[in-house]
Order: sequence, then C-alpha cells, then structure tokens
Amino acid sequence: MKDSAEILHSRDLAKRDPSTVWGWSSPAGKIRAAKRANLIISAGNLEPGMRVLELGCGNGIFTEYFAAAGIELIALDISVELLELAQERCHNKNITFFVSSVEELALNFKFDAIIGSSILHHLNLSKALPIIYDHS
Repeated sequence: MKDSAEILHSRDLAKRDPSTVWGWSSPAGKIRAAKRANLIISAGNLEPGMRVLELGCGNGIFTEYFAAAGIELIALDISVELLELAQERCHNKNITFFVSSVEELALNFKFDAIIGSSILHHLNLSKALPIIYDHS
C-alpha cells in the first residue's frame, strides 16, 4: 500500500525539528503554545480523571500540557515517526500513544472530550466528523 501524502509529509517533518518548522520553539512560539494549550484545556473543561482523545498529536508539544491537566489521554497521530518524538518528549504515565488516522479510528469506547490543535485541514471531514461524534 502506498503511503499517503500526509504520512510522507509527517516523515519529512520528523527528520527536521517539527517545533521549529511549526514555529513553537522560539521564545514567542513557546508563549503561544502555552496559551493555545491552556485555551484548549479551559474551553474543553478538561479536568483530572477525564478520558480525552487528542487528534493529531504530532511531536507532543501540546500533549505535554494536556497531560499535565491530570487527564487520561490517548494521543493519536498517523505518523509513527512523530509519535516517537512525542514519546521522547512526554513521560507522563497517563498518556497512551496510538497510531491511526481519525478516519480509521478503531477504539471501542467513548471519550469525555476530543481535542486537537491545527488538525482540521488534515482530515477528510465527511468521514472524520461522524467517527469523532461516535466516540464522544
């Protein structure tokens, strides 16, 4: 099976420093990342003990913040290479990393919240939104 353009793009990102490519590693980028993560935590009403699915976790920059909120987090990405970077970054025991696209998500339980940052343009929304709905 041929790799999708998204997977090839993710492999390319993983070879470089994704945080630099995405603009999160500069002093201003770190402030923006913290603000965005805290906004998602607040808007999602994330509280300790909640079961949360993070879509498109990438290299885990936001995963760190989300897990620090005390939630039980499943961090999903299509890229094995980016998930490896996320696992190197995140050492919180309440994170489970899972390789899958949203469109092929095969988890047999529901989540208290489903979150993500800058991922909608990567999804086939007509397929992904019903799956997200079914898991919430």
